[in-house]
Amino acid sequence: SRVRPYLSAGVGVVRLETRARAEGGASDVRPPAAAAVHALLRAAVGMDVAVGRGWSARYSFSEGISGNPISIQLSPPGQRRLANFQNLVGVVHAF
Repeated sequence: SRVRPYLSAGVGVVRLETRARAEGGASDVRPPAAAAVHALLRAAVGMDVAVGRGWSARYSFSEGISGNPISIQLSPPGQRRLANFQNLVGVVHAF
């Protein structure tokens, strides 16, 4: 077929680190430093579109979702999970 959609998912590990900087006002309350290592769920969807003679164009959207272990150390605490989004466009050649 000329168009091939795909879906993938997997787990990984993410390390998150933060350090307070001197800038900011008196109402800016941050921990001096915090770090965490935890699991991440990554899901990707996309499609390959054949353009001829083994060449394809590829579009992919991927999202990584994880908890926010540093949120409890902030004032006010964070309101949501951490997320990372990527849009990728490329060219694929099959040998």
